[in-house]
Amino acid sequence: MYQRADGAIPVVPHDLCAEVASLWPESCRVRRWPHSWHNAPKRCAVGLWSGNRIPAADCRRPEPRQSRTVAFPDTSTGMRACLRLLLAAGVRGALLGDRISYLAYGSNLHPAVFERRRGIKPLAMSPAVAPGWRLAFDLRGGGAEPSFASARPDARRELYGALYDLTPSDWARVCASEGVPFGYVVCPVRCRKLDDDDGEIEWAYTLAAAPGPMRIANEADEPVPSERYLGYLREGARLSGLPESWCSYLDGMSRYPAAPLPIPAEDTAWAKGRK
Repeated sequence: MYQRADGAIPVVPHDLCAEVASLWPESCRVRRWPHSWHNAPKRCAVGLWSGNRIPAADCRRPEPRQSRTVAFPDTSTGMRACLRLLLAAGVRGALLGDRISYLAYGSNLHPAVFERRRGIKPLAMSPAVAPGWRLAFDLRGGGAEPSFASARPDARRELYGALYDLTPSDWARVCASEGVPFGYVVCPVRCRKLDDDDGEIEWAYTLAAAPGPMRIANEADEPVPSERYLGYLREGARLSGLPESWCSYLDGMSRYPAAPLPIPAEDTAWAKGRK
């Protein structure tokens, strides 16, 4: 134990931080001790310095804190499930040479967006409906695009769209272009082809807004889309052969007043002139 030159044990105030207390034994090597540190007890902001005599050898450095495991937020659960769905669909298609069914309801309805811009050529396309889902605009955008389309579960409604048959590589391209799993997540849906007389229900994949700050929770708070974005949905629905009732529903939607521009004329001409 270190002592002062006169043999007295130094006084250590109780409320000194651990870092200073751990260096105290080295300070005890000096022959003269600062008188202001061991005189009468003094009042400070946090209380009284007791002035009790504490052996310097007892002022040890505290034990290091144990490392803690940081848990992922709950939103990561949906992303992991989405990645598992993507992996399962890709492996199944690659090994069995199978087609992947994808229900498009947003701008991917328009051939100029899906085929011309994204470079994806579907193996087949059929108009379809997914009971128990609704068309939402709960994915926040920015600038001229205040929101983007998404699919939300709703037992009282139906979601119409184009059911594409894609190769595994084209399906991976769709997911990459839509920002899966950060902007959207993959969801399995049951849908029915409208041009099929049997009306059989089959499973397909669609995209829904990923949980997080970019997704709007309440339907009443969903921003209206821009005129350009709505134009792709309206024109794509008619080109895909969706029912007139759904087309009228899209026509009745209000648009974002700050973005009144329609879709480019070359996209309309390309879609009408394609084979």
